[in-house]
Amino acid sequence: MPGSLVASELLAAVPLPWQLADPGRRNTAVKELTPDPQQRTAALSALAACLAFQVDSAARYGHDPD
Repeated sequence: MPGSLVASELLAAVPLPWQLADPGRRNTAVKELTPDPQQRTAALSALAACLAFQVDSAARYGHDPD
C-alpha cells in the first residue's frame, strides 16, 4: 500500500524483500531467502520500521491506518 500515507524515504529504508508492496511477490521472495543471522537482522529491521510507522501514523491521525 505505498501511497500518500507512506513516505518514500521510509519505504526505501525497509530492506528487500519486505519493502515489496505486492504480497505475492514479497511472500515468494521471503521464502527464497536463506535463514541466516543477516536475514534475521534485516527482518527485524523491517518489522521495527513498520511498527514505528504504525505508532507515528496513529499519533498523526488519531487512529490506526487502514
